[in-house]
Amino acid sequence: MVFSSAFFLFAFLPFCLIVNALLAATRNIPAQNIFLLLVSLFFYTFGEMFYALVMIFSIMMNYVFGLFIKTGGVAEYYLGSAWRPTCSFWATTSISTFWSTI
Repeated sequence: MVFSSAFFLFAFLPFCLIVNALLAATRNIPAQNIFLLLVSLFFYTFGEMFYALVMIFSIMMNYVFGLFIKTGGVAEYYLGSAWRPTCSFWATTSISTFWSTI
């Protein structure tokens, strides 16, 4: 799905905006976050399944590192540990995909 496609502009985007506004009106932040997460994953899955799997892996990895930071200890150490694998993973997949298309 592309941002300029008719399906995105006239079906997907209005649906997301309306549901998000309704959830915001109820002040149910967890439901709003879950909805946006699921809609985002659907958007990426619609375009390319591989990138959705990469995104799910990245979300899970960042969530675990966030729990490490929350539980205490040296926050800077855990924060540094969290962004390095995530950035290197995204960079590796992006670069390999780029070179495979050339």
